[in-house]
Amino acid sequence: MKRHGNIIIIEKGLTATEGMDGNLPTLSIRRNGKQIKFYRGSSLMFCDPLTEEDKQYLASLSKE
Repeated sequence: MKRHGNIIIIEKGLTATEGMDGNLPTLSIRRNGKQIKFYRGSSLMFCDPLTEEDKQYLASLSKE
């Protein structure tokens, strides 16, 4: 898992993009460019660099 600015590469073809909706953090998860999940909530703030806990949480959010 790698971070490039506000984009987190979870695995090949699977990315998470951090954003904001007003003052609420958002997370958009895409597989091959197509959005598959969207989350909003205060628990969606991730460290730079990613911690092991961040990586586990992102992996659980991206499971289908």
